[in-house]
Amino acid sequence: MNSCSKRSQKLCNLLGICRKAGKLILGFDPVKEAYLSGTAKLILTAQDASPRTIKETAFLCGDSGLNRPTDIPMDALEQLFHRRVAVMAVCDEGFAKRFSELLDAADDEG
Repeated sequence: MNSCSKRSQKLCNLLGICRKAGKLILGFDPVKEAYLSGTAKLILTAQDASPRTIKETAFLCGDSGLNRPTDIPMDALEQLFHRRVAVMAVCDEGFAKRFSELLDAADDEG
């Protein structure tokens, strides 16, 4: 996880915990299904996700406020999950709240 910056290390750690708890969905199509079924509480995109992926995710979420970009590069996510990932869905209200807090704190710092 050396690819995570110091600022995003907490996000990387929380992603790992969320995944182990079975509350994280990886990949655009499974995330889309989770969103449409109401399971997704927060959708995260990698820092260097393609413009098309960012556009499609924004279109999917519309004005729901669930879509949040992160400052975590896809290389760090690949190290964490052992597969290339650009879009993730958090499917737990508590985890979603904590991710939002960390992302808001990162926005305040930046």
